[in-house]
Amino acid sequence: MGTEITIPRYPAGAQLRVNKLGNDDSGTRGNLVWSYLTLGAAKAAAQSGDTIVVGPGVYNEKNLLKNGVSWHFEAGATINYTGTTDGGVFDDSADGANGPVVCKITGYGEFYSAPASGIAPTFYIQDPGSFLEIECISIGGDNDDDVPIFLHTAGVIGVKCFRLFSLGLTTTVFWQNGKLEIQCHEITAQSWPVWSEVENGAVVTGDMHIQAFRIETSGNYPAITFNDDNANARVWINAQIIIGAYTGMDVGKGSVVNGAKYYVTAQKITHNPTDAGAYGTIQLYSGNLYLTVQKMTQPSRSSDCGIFTTGTGTTFLSAEIGTMEFLGDSLNAVQWDNANATGEIRIGSCTVSSSAGGLVISAGTLSLQNCYINTAANIGTNPINKTGGTLRLYGTTLVAEATRDSIEATGAQNVMAIASWTNKAVDANVTITTSGGLVVDSNVA
Repeated sequence: MGTEITIPRYPAGAQLRVNKLGNDDSGTRGNLVWSYLTLGAAKAAAQSGDTIVVGPGVYNEKNLLKNGVSWHFEAGATINYTGTTDGGVFDDSADGANGPVVCKITGYGEFYSAPASGIAPTFYIQDPGSFLEIECISIGGDNDDDVPIFLHTAGVIGVKCFRLFSLGLTTTVFWQNGKLEIQCHEITAQSWPVWSEVENGAVVTGDMHIQAFRIETSGNYPAITFNDDNANARVWINAQIIIGAYTGMDVGKGSVVNGAKYYVTAQKITHNPTDAGAYGTIQLYSGNLYLTVQKMTQPSRSSDCGIFTTGTGTTFLSAEIGTMEFLGDSLNAVQWDNANATGEIRIGSCTVSSSAGGLVISAGTLSLQNCYINTAANIGTNPINKTGGTLRLYGTTLVAEATRDSIEATGAQNVMAIASWTNKAVDANVTITTSGGLVVDSNVA
């Protein structure tokens, strides 16, 4: 993941206090008895090295960053911005601090932005010289659909919180450049919980690391979107469960440059498509996805979409998958969505047990190692259907329904197989190019 972020409770320097019984006229820097009423007044009085301590209450304020000035929020302290002017709650852009900010934000704060109008992210960090360490309960908002809740385009940020969330049709975490490390119990949204998009030609100055228990969208969107148009983009995500709707992960859909690398580890990835335009649990277009997951499921909806599909870009997948489960009536476990695809999918240690389809390959390269593909419960499909591309089987077992072939093809197809087994012969159009590489034994189950 990255370096553990250790945040001291109070940085060194004078302290200023804000609470709901304070007074901006009598508030005094360095005297916690004489408190300020507003966050803005305390910020104006603070000097570099100081810490502003915020007591319980709801504060409708923004533009809180000041270089060298840190914040500590006690339990019950909440920021809920509902104003009408541009600028984030914590913002180093021209609408905020207007320059680099180095500071710590600690404690138990809950930060929320729901502006009546205007562009007001909860966090917007865009200066390469900014360095923020953030510790809080939650970061959220209900913003315009073009305004992410947590927007990071440059600088260095470390975040520890319980919850990152969006209630509107906007992205929760949007990363474009710089170094971002997030440790969070859950990242949720009605639309896009996590989105990365490094622009073409940008000098990449960092990468994004996310560690979360749950990443989930409640709308018909991907849980994670990788849309980087830069070959040097790098993202690491470690989550227990990833839940999408349109798809679980959308990799490289809008990209025109291949080479970006994504490292994803999860216990479970699932999605429940709600319309006919939905795709697979993992939708691949371009870039390099290195995936380790114990279980992937698509719990409902009859569809032709597959667990993996790939576009015309050069896509490479290295996966170790424990179980794939499907309940759709005509769902294929792995399927190419475009006959012109040139990508490669490598799957290791995979079990596909499905009443629906198996694996469909029409282009690109599909390599299976130590996999078990069982479609015996479906009279209308085969473990593998090959109409094009390159298929390699290493130590793989195929179990077909009694009347079906283990590998079906409508035209002449070659398959390389080594130390693999099946209960049913291959279609007459299929040639196994390695002698004895696919053993047929009716007892295989």
